Amino acid sequence: MPSDIYQTLSARYIPEKPLKTYSIIATEEKGIHYKANITPPRGAAIFQVDGCIITSGCKCDKLLLSKNPSDLATWFGHFIELKGTDVGHAIDQLEATIQHPLFNDNSLVKKFARIIARSFPSSKGDPIVEKARIRFKQHYQCELKTLKSQNPDTV
Repeated sequence: MPSDIYQTLSARYIPEKPLKTYSIIATEEKGIHYKANITPPRGAAIFQVDGCIITSGCKCDKLLLSKNPSDLATWFGHFIELKGTDVGHAIDQLEATIQHPLFNDNSLVKKFARIIARSFPSSKGDPIVEKARIRFKQHYQCELKTLKSQNPDTV
């Protein structure tokens, strides 16, 4: 039987947002808000990673799973770190989570990393973030994107 990341996770953990069709999905922690416009609207769910799926070591806050619109048997994984300002630590947390064996599932066909923060370093092309973007793309085939809290993402 083929693997299914949602089935694997939901058998052990209760989703923060249950699997259903969404056009907009949102989550927040400590006043930092993440909102995604899901285009086209499709099945999605959010899981709490930090303290639930992964209880020790470095890990991100949330995982948004959305069905792959071109193959509904597979998933896109959006790894979300909600941060005040420590972008360097957020990168470490996302990287550690993406590398976790649980997320090396064949049904998880595309990965995205999101840092949602109140503010980012003022220099436009922050070298820490730029180096991480390249590393995430080369090593994990994963797009790393930074967004300010409340700014919507497109999934």
